[in-house]
Amino acid sequence: MKTLSAEFTVWHDVQLGEAQVYASHLVVGPQGLFLVEPLTERQRIDADHIGRIAAAIGVAGVSGVLFVDVDPAAINAPPAKLGEWPAQAWRVGVIRVAPFLGGGVDGVERGEPWEMRQLVERVVRRTGAA
Repeated sequence: MKTLSAEFTVWHDVQLGEAQVYASHLVVGPQGLFLVEPLTERQRIDADHIGRIAAAIGVAGVSGVLFVDVDPAAINAPPAKLGEWPAQAWRVGVIRVAPFLGGGVDGVERGEPWEMRQLVERVVRRTGAA
């Protein structure tokens, strides 16, 4: 994710305030808020978890969930759509995360610049991150 453009804001190891909910990575970009988790965490990430993250930030939901595969045999795997439970989800090889987000995620609309700024401000307020 280090190669994402300046349009993106990334937080790592996020603990969301009083909600006591954890996210490995949150990414805000032109298409909204994405939750990025290791593929090994897929069983832990359910509708309730995603709902608690959204509520803790003060938004209706996330734009999508990326489950990142770090298996050496799959690090270059192309994105595979996993479904739409309660948000769209994809399995992505680790070296394809930045190109996938940076190239625009199919089926997810771009927001306005003011919406991105507002979303970044919400995440900063809820995480205490600067």
